[in-house]
Amino acid sequence: MRSDVIHALMPRLFALVCCAFALTPAYADQLPFTPPEGWTGVRPPAGLLGVWAHSGDVGFRQNIVVGRERTQLTASAFDTQTIKQLRAALPVFVLGADQYTTTCGHPAHYISYASTNKDGQRIMYQHMTAVINGYAWFAIYAKLATQPSLPEARQALTTLCGMDERVPPPAAVPP
Repeated sequence: MRSDVIHALMPRLFALVCCAFALTPAYADQLPFTPPEGWTGVRPPAGLLGVWAHSGDVGFRQNIVVGRERTQLTASAFDTQTIKQLRAALPVFVLGADQYTTTCGHPAHYISYASTNKDGQRIMYQHMTAVINGYAWFAIYAKLATQPSLPEARQALTTLCGMDERVPPPAAVPP
């Protein structure tokens, strides 16, 4: 059964992408994802691994959030449950693309969707999920419908490779 963690985080995630960010470092070298060059790392809320914001925006900042959750589901089944949760949590939810793909040689699932924020602005989301070794890794790109879709953000979604949680890091070898 899918945990309630993501469901509990959805209101926070939605609030995060609907407001301005306080800038602090995020650490891409520790993540299974490569953020777009020039995007600013933002301190993620609890439950997410990283957040990056486009530095050239005024008002709403285009952003990408990255997270993971333990699961026994496939990426497609995981996203089917995510879609149900999004329909319940986001006002005026509209599903766009819903397709199978791969990231870093792993089966993945891509969805796009739209919703309206508390200010009545239309937010567009592009969402990639890959399930690797019992974890659903996800990256979500969000932008206003009136903002241009940035190719570097869409490309970054394809860098979601996950990490092998079963393999511990190598031990340091003394000289």
